[in-house]
Amino acid sequence: LLGDDVRRKSLFMLTATPINNRISDFRHMIELFSRRDDAYFARTLGVNSLRAHFNNMEKALRRLVGHDVVDVAENIAEANEILSRDEIFRNLVVQRSRAYAKESQLQEDKSAAAFPDRMPPRVAKYSIRKTYDQLLDRLETAFEKRNPLFSLAIYYPLYYAKSPDESAEYRLEENRQRQVVGLIRTMFLKRFESSVWAFELSCDRLMRKLLAFVEKNSHTDGEKKRLERWKRQNADVLDYAVQHALALWGDDETDEHDEDIIPPELLEAAEELPKDEYKVDEIIDETYLDLDEIVRFIQETKKFEAKHDDKLKKLKRLLKSKDVHGHKVIIFTEFADTARYLRKQLVEAGIEGVDEVDSGSKGSRAKVIRRFAPYYNGSCSAELAAEGEEEIRVLVS
Repeated sequence: LLGDDVRRKSLFMLTATPINNRISDFRHMIELFSRRDDAYFARTLGVNSLRAHFNNMEKALRRLVGHDVVDVAENIAEANEILSRDEIFRNLVVQRSRAYAKESQLQEDKSAAAFPDRMPPRVAKYSIRKTYDQLLDRLETAFEKRNPLFSLAIYYPLYYAKSPDESAEYRLEENRQRQVVGLIRTMFLKRFESSVWAFELSCDRLMRKLLAFVEKNSHTDGEKKRLERWKRQNADVLDYAVQHALALWGDDETDEHDEDIIPPELLEAAEELPKDEYKVDEIIDETYLDLDEIVRFIQETKKFEAKHDDKLKKLKRLLKSKDVHGHKVIIFTEFADTARYLRKQLVEAGIEGVDEVDSGSKGSRAKVIRRFAPYYNGSCSAELAAEGEEEIRVLVS
């Protein structure tokens, strides 16, 4: 988008949140124009390494709050204290309100620019109950806050330590593991709300990680037989998830599953816990309960058809409405699985000019952007047609 080969461009990044979760979010924005040149500010601001500079700010924030910072939003005051002293932040970020802009223009030119009236968001109401039905009840039970069925014990082994330590380092690590479990549960709920496909593929990926852990920590004949029996009993679910992944991702997602239910790299990454330090048998028992819960989730998602997706129905209706028809549309979603699901469904619904790009997309992103906005990228609709390229009207990202 910022390449010099077509037209030189100036970049103004307008955002209310230059930092969302971590201070390094700001660095990623800078890298859009620094092109990952770590010494980009060496001559101008004396910062020889951008990455090291931001790592030091992250460390300073951890020292201030006394623990790992999962989300800056929970430590706004401390983050502001660090950023207000930072040379890069002070030189790059201009913080101005709309009221300030109007007042300064009145002082300079005796007139103020007319800001556009903010349109309230148009909410497409949909029923999550119509979409998910019984799966919603099962999920509510599994993720109940006080006594969840979904324990994720493999991510919280210190809970099963035989000799808990009272040191500050131990408590810090235990708290980190507990937070990881909470983040995974939150991620599952967010993917569930995004689309059933995103949720289902997350279930499959987690199921294989859990199986890898069980295999890595099953040493006796009885333990190994229990694992093989579980896999035989649930072979249909294991195979179904692979086929569904193939429908969205093609060979990218499923090559690793062609020979092994548990991919070798997952098995290698799985942690083998020493039985003299941890109640490994209890962790394995909890993991089997998690596996059974995931199987029940997938058995429910197997019943799902796109025609049940009330949110998708509302989206298709909006794209075909006179207000939107013929206009360029970008559909943002947090998850690549949902993006691919939407593209597939919109194409099947007869929406013209649909394409999709995500973190796993192959090919040139610049070409996708050019096909979506030819005029602003040195081209035009006629030129795209002459090159045999289809112009994109609806881009899912």
